[in-house]
Amino acid sequence: MAVGAVWLLVRRSRGTVPLDADLVAVAPFDVPDPRLSLWREGLVDLLSRNLDGAGPLRSVPPTTVIRRWTGRADRLSASELGRRTGARLVVFGHLIGAGPDSVRLTATALDAQSERPLAELELREASDRMDRLADSLTVGLMRELGRSRRIEVFRTGSLGSTSLPALKAFLQGEQWFRRATWDSALASYEHAIALDATFPLALRRAGQVLGWQHSAFDSVSNALALRAGALNRGLAPRDSLLVTADSLFAALYSTIPVVDWPVLRRVHAVAQELTRRYPDDFESWFILGE
Repeated sequence: MAVGAVWLLVRRSRGTVPLDADLVAVAPFDVPDPRLSLWREGLVDLLSRNLDGAGPLRSVPPTTVIRRWTGRADRLSASELGRRTGARLVVFGHLIGAGPDSVRLTATALDAQSERPLAELELREASDRMDRLADSLTVGLMRELGRSRRIEVFRTGSLGSTSLPALKAFLQGEQWFRRATWDSALASYEHAIALDATFPLALRRAGQVLGWQHSAFDSVSNALALRAGALNRGLAPRDSLLVTADSLFAALYSTIPVVDWPVLRRVHAVAQELTRRYPDDFESWFILGE
């Protein structure tokens, strides 16, 4: 068994993961303008969530993508990302300023196996409406990808907030979170919540960071997780499962030392579904381990 595990690790490290035709990785965009730097990873967060659960598609989690991304936004680097993550579909592109108050985005959806582009799009939008730009890009990608697979339903704006300032604060928090800079991440999430008190992903993350900084039994942490669970509507599948798991944990922690076995069985089922759908996602395995 140990030999098999070592073989699997070596196989993955050499980039020979079999490519899944319905798995999509959104690469960090090339963003030369420092005024737009938030969107290098921010577009990864937005598009990954918009594409996750669109028909048969599943998205590689943003953190996994960013940790395995090297190079620039081109076909060679995109193909390598596909091999490292097992995603046959890879989206990459460039975002540049186009005047004082607008931006231009070019994006390619690549078949990482054949290295053939499946879609090539160019969009313009006001620089203060990046949420609308991400939604337009999602619609364009789905239109093109729908030619080769059945995609009847997909969502845009699936982070659970319609406030662009709150969204930007959350995306900044995600970048701090990925770098384990907990105080800065928490400040960003709290700012997002102050701007939109019904933002489930910001509530979940704030509770998660507080729980790690204090304990699993922290009352504020658990209250935030339960609140996020109550607002769990319209999210991407992975986010919805993660929010559900954390809210169930919060319910369990509130009854300790008594164990609520039905809730425990439910959170275990959610964790198993997460690791089945997203087998390369550290957060899903962390929940199953818990």
